[in-house]
Amino acid sequence: MKKFALVLALLAIAGFVFADTVVVPTLSGSAETVVGFNLQSNTLGINASSSATVAFTLIDAQSATTGGEDDLYGEITVSGFSLSGDDGDDLGLSIAGASASAKIVAGDLYVTIADDPTVGGDNAATTDVVETKTTGASGTYQMNDLTVTGVKDDSTSTAAEEGNVSSKMDGNAGFTIGMTGDVAWDIKIASVADYDTNAFGDWIVGGDTTITIADVGSVGLSLGFITKTSAFGASAKVPLTLGPAAVTIASDILYTTAVAYDLGVDVDLTAGPIVLGVKYYTYMFTDMDVQVSLDLSALAEGLSLKVAAGIEDLTATLGYTVDVDGSMDIGGIKPYLNFGYGSDSVFDLGVGAELGAAATGIDNTVIKIGYASSDLTTSAKSNGTVTASIKITL
Repeated sequence: MKKFALVLALLAIAGFVFADTVVVPTLSGSAETVVGFNLQSNTLGINASSSATVAFTLIDAQSATTGGEDDLYGEITVSGFSLSGDDGDDLGLSIAGASASAKIVAGDLYVTIADDPTVGGDNAATTDVVETKTTGASGTYQMNDLTVTGVKDDSTSTAAEEGNVSSKMDGNAGFTIGMTGDVAWDIKIASVADYDTNAFGDWIVGGDTTITIADVGSVGLSLGFITKTSAFGASAKVPLTLGPAAVTIASDILYTTAVAYDLGVDVDLTAGPIVLGVKYYTYMFTDMDVQVSLDLSALAEGLSLKVAAGIEDLTATLGYTVDVDGSMDIGGIKPYLNFGYGSDSVFDLGVGAELGAAATGIDNTVIKIGYASSDLTTSAKSNGTVTASIKITL
């Protein structure tokens, strides 16, 4: 109660301080009842849930920059401050603190001060190359940051995937000297610790360059070197647009006591209403993973249809997954079907229909009837669950 009173007091203060600005809260919420019958345990029950949120913004994100009109000037930017709140668990306010960045500008050349340089990067693919996660009748299929809705749960995936190689190196403070333009570059120098504790000769030195290729894309390269340990890192990313194809090639290399590297290639090819995606990731060519996906959603209005197939570790286990997820919105009635199968021999299935306001005439309300099973084929199979739900959303 005290926290809520504090929020009200701050709202009153805000109304006084910002008398010309009306703080209008945003209200949202939902309530849902689900009746379910578990075909495996022969149990029948009702679940209910509701949520409500009041959100408001007292001060939008603010920023300001001061510079100069001549070719040589000092520039400082203060940005990021905002003040907002909601009626979450702590009935509290969210305050985003301001930050400052500064540099000396001489035409296209600049030198930053009060800097915390980071050199290197982690541009190649993520570690979740072929992995799916199931939640009820829907989940996500992840590979190299691509997400396709589905229900496949691939037990062949390993949490201890070797990649992603990261060559990021963070210093305590330093300088960045750089140049803007079509061939942009910078050189970064930072001490590992502050001047009271930094060991003599313990520095991070690095740089970045980006070359813009007109109408095609760019080439980006980052390098980093720690002088005392002789650790070296490099990161490259090349996004290109080649006609109907969007291609991204990325790689990271790190040397500490031995060399580690990874490589990712991502291709999206659009042919009319069809989008074909091919993704490849390898960690030192000892672990290679591939995913092919098709998005056919643009074939018809109201259609959502995605297919994804992935192979994990081409050089060893050859785990694989296949996912299909589809739905069709026909005047507010949306039947859906999703299923998956993989090298774990698990076949899972979700099927049902959603009825929106356009079909029922009940505004703000969705009625859903569905069936889902996470395993219909193995010795641990589940007969699944039948559910019927009604949800009202503000």
